[in-house]
Amino acid sequence: MPKHRGLLNKYLPYHHAEVRTLSPGEIILLLAMHDVEGLRAASGLPSSLVLYFTNSSINSRTELSACMESMADKVREVKTSITTYSYTVYRLSQTQFRI
Repeated sequence: MPKHRGLLNKYLPYHHAEVRTLSPGEIILLLAMHDVEGLRAASGLPSSLVLYFTNSSINSRTELSACMESMADKVREVKTSITTYSYTVYRLSQTQFRI
C-alpha cells in the first residue's frame, strides 16, 4: 500500500495530509478514478465524473472529497489540453492543404 499511497501523492501533490488519512480502499478508488476517467477524458467523454459526487457515503469523508475534487480537476485539465491539441492539429491540417 505504501507504493499506491506514494503514487497518489504524486498525482495530488497538494493533498499529502489528506492522502495520509485515507483507507486502502479509498486510495484504490482514487487511483482507479484517475486511470479510468483519464482514459475517458482522452477519448472526449469525461461526463461520468459527476457520478462520483452523487454518492453520499463518499461525500461524508472530507479528506476523500477534497482528493476527489482535485482528481476531477486534473482529469478536466487532460480533457482541455487534448481538445486544444486536437483543434490545433485540425487547424494546421486545414492550412497545409489549401491551394
